[in-house]
Amino acid sequence: MRIGIDFDNTIANYDCVFAPVAINLNLVERGFKGTKRDVHHHVFKDGSGEKEWMGLQGQLYGKHMWRAEPMEGVQNFLEACKIESIPVYVISHKTEFGHFDKEKIPLRDVAIDWMQSHNFFSSAGYDVPKKNVYFASTRAEKVQYIHETSCTHFIDDLIEVFQEPHFPEQTKQYLLHSNPSLTPPNGKTYSTWSQIQNDILGQ
Repeated sequence: MRIGIDFDNTIANYDCVFAPVAINLNLVERGFKGTKRDVHHHVFKDGSGEKEWMGLQGQLYGKHMWRAEPMEGVQNFLEACKIESIPVYVISHKTEFGHFDKEKIPLRDVAIDWMQSHNFFSSAGYDVPKKNVYFASTRAEKVQYIHETSCTHFIDDLIEVFQEPHFPEQTKQYLLHSNPSLTPPNGKTYSTWSQIQNDILGQ
């Protein structure tokens, strides 16, 4: 068994950060409260907003990455994998720099620093080898890394990853999403990490 996991919105949770950063960028009014989905709806309410949304994400995944929190349940899962000596790979579609980021903050370095601060790489933490972290410039490259690492299971919050034409057929697909009507081609949809852990590792 070899477990592959996406990073943004699968390991790292930005729900508590989207609204404050959107306020700072004047994308929503002061006092606005809500999740990523609420902010997305607001930014795109008039049918446009793609540039603004990409700029917001660049800020979140760079300058404000330190404010993100681990997804609820992911730490228990990583701890269980460590106990069972199951290899874990973090495979993320992440550009080198954020879109429209004038400061040119290196997103991949920031993500590594965040994982370091949450004990991903230490033997006292989850003991994930740093060499098991892969950053892809495109979704197709991400799928290639999933193939090259021979992941038996892959967990992601975006169904589009599982719909890629060259996604490995032998890799079981776990979609972490609140909408149960979304179903990956070769797997199931789960609303929580605890459900994923019970399915893969047992209770």
